[in-house]
Amino acid sequence: MAATPSPKATLALVERTTALLASPLTTTDLEIAAASYERQITEVVEADEDVRDYVQRLERDDEVDGTDHGPIDEATLPSGEALAAELERYLREQRDE
Repeated sequence: MAATPSPKATLALVERTTALLASPLTTTDLEIAAASYERQITEVVEADEDVRDYVQRLERDDEVDGTDHGPIDEATLPSGEALAAELERYLREQRDE
């Protein structure tokens, strides 16, 4: 799953970018893809007991160590070039469709 492009992450990037640029963009197809992606991930996790147990352990560990999933440390963010490349890829796909 880690190697699979995430429409959910792409949607978040597109929404944030359009908000920063104050430039509206229709994201309906990406919203549908993100919802489908989330359903698929949920199905995979629920279907495999080992994966389900692993996810549950991760969630418990987050609760125990008080991991804050709030603001992201800027050092962990992808580069501007990576963000721009992902956005350009998404826009090309939308144009091609």
